Amino acid sequence: MVLKAMLKVAGDDERFMRLWKRSAEYARAYIMARERQKGCDGLGSMTMMKAEFKEALDGLLAYCATKDYISRIEDYDLDRAAAAFRKAEPPF
Repeated sequence: MVLKAMLKVAGDDERFMRLWKRSAEYARAYIMARERQKGCDGLGSMTMMKAEFKEALDGLLAYCATKDYISRIEDYDLDRAAAAFRKAEPPF
């Protein structure tokens, strides 16, 4: 993931920051749920949390692609993306 690079390029783009915050919130919720339910990944609530995070992140990536903040959207591992959000948290 190139989250830190996206933050630098986006600057003070308000829509980007809204999409970022939404994705970061879903990432935190997904990580907490995943850590609580180790070994229970097939549960409905866990599957829903994962899908909601993926949807939020896909929206952020699509927006970044349309604004040329990233050159293309590549496949990504959702768990690694969630962990990257923890490390790339911007100052709000």
